Amino acid sequence: MSEPITESKTFDNISVTAGETTTTYYNGQLKVNIDIEDGDYFVTLEAADTLKTTEKDAYTLALRVYPADAEATARINMWSYGSIYFTNILTTEGITWTNGTDDMCVSNETTIPDVISVGAYVTKPSWKNYDNKTYSFKSYIMDDIATFSSYATAEMSPLGVAYPWITAPGAVVVAGVNHFHTTDVDKYSYYGAIELVVNDADNPYATMQGTSMATPVAAGIVALWLQAASEQGKTLTVSQVKEIMRATAINDEYTTTGPNASHFGNGKIDALAGLHAILEMGGEATSLSEELKVQREESASAIEWYTLSGTRLNAQPTKPGLYINSRHQVVIK
Repeated sequence: MSEPITESKTFDNISVTAGETTTTYYNGQLKVNIDIEDGDYFVTLEAADTLKTTEKDAYTLALRVYPADAEATARINMWSYGSIYFTNILTTEGITWTNGTDDMCVSNETTIPDVISVGAYVTKPSWKNYDNKTYSFKSYIMDDIATFSSYATAEMSPLGVAYPWITAPGAVVVAGVNHFHTTDVDKYSYYGAIELVVNDADNPYATMQGTSMATPVAAGIVALWLQAASEQGKTLTVSQVKEIMRATAINDEYTTTGPNASHFGNGKIDALAGLHAILEMGGEATSLSEELKVQREESASAIEWYTLSGTRLNAQPTKPGLYINSRHQVVIK
């Protein structure tokens, strides 16, 4: 299929053989969906291999994308799902390629106006499983962005907006898992020897990682904020929630000067700081930005201590216990 495809098509029962042999490596269906919006082409390629070959690296299914006019200048954005990689080393007669960039690798759902995009950073690079064996991801750096967390710079984003908006813990997270969810259910069961942390038939715990872990953390924090606002007789809009995230976010060496600083958005979500910002807001939330600015200036001028329940203390505690100081848990012995 070397001819150009200019409209949506479906190809069935495609067979690919190797050289002069009759061995079939691919037998399935290809779908090419093309949509045009505001002069831009959106192309989706779906491939389904019904042969289910077990031979490793048996074949490579390639999609070449290039402008019809060799003299034209075009930018091509690509996203992939599954075992797919992109390259510009394939030569096309008359076409000159320049190196691409990862500075726009978020999905289209992220750019929906009222969506709060959440990236993931590392809070647990290693763990012990139920056999007391230690496992770790060598590429994970404590407090730095997770290697899988996507981002976009404002320059490369189609809307001129940087993503994500905020980051939350997502690598690695230990949590309870469904004890009915075994490998007999589907392949995404986390009952493997590596992932399973607590081997209990009724209350199993396992490790998971992903922005799919960071997003529920952020959602739970927002739910707490909304409840606190409601109890204060206030209603927060999406814009106000995003402003609270931005204004109270934790920013450290990784989010400001680290090599992955652009991957953090506005920083790391701070549940406690956001909660206090909401509780200390006035009756009307219309001047939220100014109020948060004042709160930040006040908190920067003094060290604040809190109990675990969130009660602010007037001075450093002297009674032994667990307290929170400057957004960190501190044990006073």
